Amino acid sequence: AVDRGGALDIVTDGVTGVLISDARPPTIRAGVERLRSTSWDHAALSASAQRFSRERFAGELRERLADLARAA
Repeated sequence: AVDRGGALDIVTDGVTGVLISDARPPTIRAGVERLRSTSWDHAALSASAQRFSRERFAGELRERLADLARAA
């Protein structure tokens, strides 16, 4: 991912992905080469992905709505 914006909240360079400085073809190529040559920790990748799961989002939404209902 390009190292700006929301990508910085999601990708930890070398742990859950590869950050690149820009979207020019040579930079993308270098990023893909880093992806291919890195040994990824599948447990870390899975744990990171779970932060964005439908189940977690729905659970947090239910909690927030319940908080609002109690406060009303």
